[in-house]
Amino acid sequence: MTDEATTTLSPRVLQVTDLTVHSGVDNVWVPAALSLNYSIELGKVFAIVGKSGSGKSAS
Repeated sequence: MTDEATTTLSPRVLQVTDLTVHSGVDNVWVPAALSLNYSIELGKVFAIVGKSGSGKSAS
């Protein structure tokens, strides 16, 4: 007998792979996010947390 909860995979609703974001600050490109990888599964809660200006919205 198998446990259905362990054999059923939740479908991904979003997958991000190797995301890098740069922003212009004082005429210089500054990295806001480097090589981010994440996925969000159906029915799961996901949060990106960080300091102000750290690239959360761009991620």
